[in-house]
Amino acid sequence: MTNDNAASRNRIDDELARRTDAARAEAGVTDYDPNAVPAATDAALPFDPAFDTDEQEIESVTARREAQGATTPLSADNPFPPTRYAD
Repeated sequence: MTNDNAASRNRIDDELARRTDAARAEAGVTDYDPNAVPAATDAALPFDPAFDTDEQEIESVTARREAQGATTPLSADNPFPPTRYAD
């Protein structure tokens, strides 16, 4: 077998593999055609916790609990976290 013949077979094998993947994706046997998916090139979006509603809610609940005295650091005198049950 010559180099030209081997290169030709590799191209044919690569094309057959690409077409097989596409046919499997079209038939629903696989989730997607990996050759049709573009590379992920988008940069990550900046995150600003000041505009995140979940972050704001957590901070407000934490501030309220601290104001109520419900959050005290654990120590030898206070070894257990506060309970929500009435005494």
